[in-house]
Amino acid sequence: MNNELEEQIDELFNKTMKDLKSKICRLVIKNQTKLLKEQAKDIKTGLTTRKSVISTLGTKQTSREQSHKKSHNRKNDSDSDSNGFSD
Repeated sequence: MNNELEEQIDELFNKTMKDLKSKICRLVIKNQTKLLKEQAKDIKTGLTTRKSVISTLGTKQTSREQSHKKSHNRKNDSDSDSNGFSD
């Protein structure tokens, strides 16, 4: 009878430990998700604020915008060269 009782107690402990681990994991995941959402919101807010500061400065262009502008100007220059008029 003692052996049977010990087995039942062990099973109960094992089941309780599994349940407790599951609950702890859910709480940790929920907390981490909340923190990640807050960080994403902070980053987004920071980027929005940064963009508005840059746009108020006016002349700040990214390297992509600058290269696009240069290639566009080169295309226009080549078009004007091929229009048949000579200087």
